[in-house]
Amino acid sequence: SDGHGDPTCIRSDRGSRFAVQAALDTLKEFAEVVLGDRGKRLDPNPLNELHVPGHDNDIVRRITDSLISRWYDMAIEDVSDDPITPKELAHAGVFASAYVQGRDLEHAYGATLIAGLKIESMLLLIQQGDGRCILLHTDGTTSEPIPWDLRCHENVTTSLCDEDAAESMRYTIVDEVEARPAACLLMSDGVEDAFPDAEGRWDWCRRLMLTLTETKRANTRRQDFEDFLANELPDFSENGSGDDISVSGVADMRKIMHLRETLDRLVVRYDLEQRMSKTRDKLSSMKRMHDYLRFRAEVGSEEDSDAYTHYHQTYSELEDELAKLQAAYDAIDLEDKR
Repeated sequence: SDGHGDPTCIRSDRGSRFAVQAALDTLKEFAEVVLGDRGKRLDPNPLNELHVPGHDNDIVRRITDSLISRWYDMAIEDVSDDPITPKELAHAGVFASAYVQGRDLEHAYGATLIAGLKIESMLLLIQQGDGRCILLHTDGTTSEPIPWDLRCHENVTTSLCDEDAAESMRYTIVDEVEARPAACLLMSDGVEDAFPDAEGRWDWCRRLMLTLTETKRANTRRQDFEDFLANELPDFSENGSGDDISVSGVADMRKIMHLRETLDRLVVRYDLEQRMSKTRDKLSSMKRMHDYLRFRAEVGSEEDSDAYTHYHQTYSELEDELAKLQAAYDAIDLEDKR
């Protein structure tokens, strides 16, 4: 969960914590019901209904209704226990008067949410607002299975505090037998905004999984990996989007270890693609001047010829570099096809 940066959401940090707790409680309760004795007595069993097209929406809607209700109750209880202070109201902008009158209090706690529940061979994923859910599959490919809400763009997002929060909650149900996921990662928009496209964030996920394999091979404690993230994410944020970053997920380490060589190749391939793109852009930006200097060298003075020679050397070095990068990329591509 990611609390909104909107200054009128004066308690969004609390709202994000409440969202995580509400999701944990709601999904845990659902799992206990459908897997326990109560579930065996239910006819039909909600878990089975999730696999039936058209019935899954009713089940998920009950889950999201319960989750939103819990989050709302936590927010209202928090205001009751700890009333909004004059200092907070000074930052509340147009919502200040509403907060004083006890209206729209949920807006003060505005936050997004992505949550998942793995239960038997099914993965239930729900989302309100921006951020991304990324599946890494056993063949090394990635996907973003939760439908996107077009209302989420740039710095605009839907929210748990919206009136239609429960109705507009997006979800998907992943059949693990068909999708064959090796890992599922949930992340706030700070990760997404650090890259120009989806390929960038997918590459980052692969690199994160490779770090996990090093942890596994070194027999490092889980705490060591968590410490790594605690150090890595602030630096990543500072050098990327500048936004706060939250990441959570689950990974089948047996599958991830088996994927190591594939992930290595995909990471190297992405790096080569980026380097080739930058080199092509550099050559493109130099071409007009290169052609102009060549023309001057053909009809002009010795000084013009020297200028062209110097510029052409740099241009040729970039062409050679691009050819080497392309050859390395083609070699990886050929290996994949085998």
